[in-house]
Amino acid sequence: MKYSYDQIRGAPQEEQGGDMQQIFSFLLAFAGTWMKQKVFIWIAFFFLLSSCATMKTRSANYMQIILNFGIIVMGFLSLYVWQPKHEMVLQQQREQALLQN
Repeated sequence: MKYSYDQIRGAPQEEQGGDMQQIFSFLLAFAGTWMKQKVFIWIAFFFLLSSCATMKTRSANYMQIILNFGIIVMGFLSLYVWQPKHEMVLQQQREQALLQN
């Protein structure tokens, strides 16, 4: 007896694993927040903007976009707003030392 199976069409290749720019954005935002690297946060932000600008369908995984955006906002806040006071004092001392030299 011969069985025949219907081929089930899956999601297109680009929608299965997510956009690579979103994945890079997530990894860079996480690394930038963890290691306090402003460059990583900015690159992650531009990757996310580029990914949102080039979306082909509006049925993209919004949860991944929201997660990336949340991590990027947390990184920006931790680096620019919530910077500890002793780091700000050290930065001011370095600037004064550079101005004196």
